[in-house]
Amino acid sequence: LVQRIPDVGSPWLDAGIVPYSTINYFSNKSYWLKWFPVELVCESFPGQFKNWFYSLLVMSVVLENTNPMKTIFLTVYHPYSSRNVLSNGLVSNLVSQPDVRVIVFCQAIKKEFFITNYKQDRVIIESFPDDRQTFFSPVSMFFDRWTTWMLPTYTINLRRQEKLYQHKNPKACLIFSLEKICSWLGQLKWWRNLVRWLDYKLANKNFLDDFITRYQPDLFLASDIFSPEETMFMMAGREKEIPIISMVRSWDGTTNKRIFRILPDYLLTSNQFIKEEAVRYH
Repeated sequence: LVQRIPDVGSPWLDAGIVPYSTINYFSNKSYWLKWFPVELVCESFPGQFKNWFYSLLVMSVVLENTNPMKTIFLTVYHPYSSRNVLSNGLVSNLVSQPDVRVIVFCQAIKKEFFITNYKQDRVIIESFPDDRQTFFSPVSMFFDRWTTWMLPTYTINLRRQEKLYQHKNPKACLIFSLEKICSWLGQLKWWRNLVRWLDYKLANKNFLDDFITRYQPDLFLASDIFSPEETMFMMAGREKEIPIISMVRSWDGTTNKRIFRILPDYLLTSNQFIKEEAVRYH
């Protein structure tokens, strides 16, 4: 029989204390004040926006009776974001603070819908004229695929062998061999860094310039380090020398997605196992 362990803590509560636990709130208050409150948060994943942001707010109110962030960049490219993020009361609670604003980045084709349904005081709707060209250019997708081949984990290797078993032909054998070589090279730190350098140099990093100039962010926070969209956001931030904090969204992402296409200044993980996998494979 399977039983649930009775003493299970909430990972959202653990993540919500990050603005205090990771920057010396209890040991060096003057250093902590240099970073708090966060000038900009960039978020997309609906569950984390509902739960993680809620715990951030609650714990900050308990400890300092204030909000932990000022400006929020919110990307809503996920199909359920409008329902799970913007239709609840969290955004309204955030912008009820006089010094907080939320900038929502959505698909251009849905911008009018978002303006009609979700715009309010200090909730600003933004989009890009050509989403596909911005986030899914041939160069970006090439590196997305290449970095997947480079992840030297059992999960990726199992998928590789499954494809070879399903398509037993010369083309499949050639692709299998190339992916195996990429996987072997992916174990070498200098090779991973070289691929990341090429990816960054060839990427379009100017698409966010107007928004950065307009809103003057001091920090980028990307909730999903594996997302192609958020990868481009982080590259644009790195180009402007804006500090980047990113997160591993899921417990299995470090072993079944791809190597990190960009290394943030800080990476948040939910446990020690994911931290060790991030160091080992990325």
